[in-house]
Amino acid sequence: MEYPSLVEGLSNPEYQAMNDHMSRSFIHSVSQYGPEALWFLDQGHSLFNGSRATSIGTNFDDLIMSVIAGKSFDDSVAKCDPSVLSPTGRRTGKKYTEWRDEQRKLGKIVVSADDEIQLQHMYDSLLRHPSAVKLVADTKRTQLSAFFMFEGEPCRVRPDGVVDLDQDEPLWWDLKTTSSTWDTLYKSIFRFGYAAQEYFYKQASYQLGWPEYRMPFIFVQTVPPFACRVYRIPEDVVADAGAKIINTIAEIRLRRQTGMYMPAMAEGIQELEVPHYARKHEEVFDG
Repeated sequence: MEYPSLVEGLSNPEYQAMNDHMSRSFIHSVSQYGPEALWFLDQGHSLFNGSRATSIGTNFDDLIMSVIAGKSFDDSVAKCDPSVLSPTGRRTGKKYTEWRDEQRKLGKIVVSADDEIQLQHMYDSLLRHPSAVKLVADTKRTQLSAFFMFEGEPCRVRPDGVVDLDQDEPLWWDLKTTSSTWDTLYKSIFRFGYAAQEYFYKQASYQLGWPEYRMPFIFVQTVPPFACRVYRIPEDVVADAGAKIINTIAEIRLRRQTGMYMPAMAEGIQELEVPHYARKHEEVFDG
């Protein structure tokens, strides 16, 4: 493969299977969970198998990508009709699976009635935010796969949206769902590595010819009031995350070369560190 390269039409399963290229999520996992996580991932395992929250996020991401491709909400989402449910109202049985498979062949997102209402609220909220609408409208290509060399290692990224070089403000952007309130959103920025994502994605885009820019993130809440905001992450936070990525890649390379995955502290009996604020003493009732 030539580097850098931007590949159109690569399916998400094909992209995810390319483990010979480091991804942002892989690097962030090692940074967050340490060398034991690197060993576990290098054995072909996954640290996270998904949840209802990630399912909602995936469905909403697919919906917006479908809208960018020119489809309406109704063309994109298939609500589960009661007639295909089991006698106990569950999404099981031959009738349901046949209906589900047919909808998926049509490129639709299969959801329950409650999930459809949730997605509709989230979608309507995005449509009320002018900056989010502009990013979606300016995007002609989605889910492109970019491959590049960084710090001597082959890497990969997959931005949600690309505003192309021939447009007024060329940039890459990403869509995020969150259950956070806006005043606590910064915690998710650190927990899920969004600043690292901006840094890493921009390294790929710069190699591919995009000028310098600050990456916008469209955030949509998955809980009432299902509000939408478009944020940029402070530049110093992104720079710090970039430095951590570089250090983590160097650590990954060294541990793989030496075969020394476990830290020394993992081999002995250690004193548990308890921060001062957590050292609460129970009052003793003396009668």
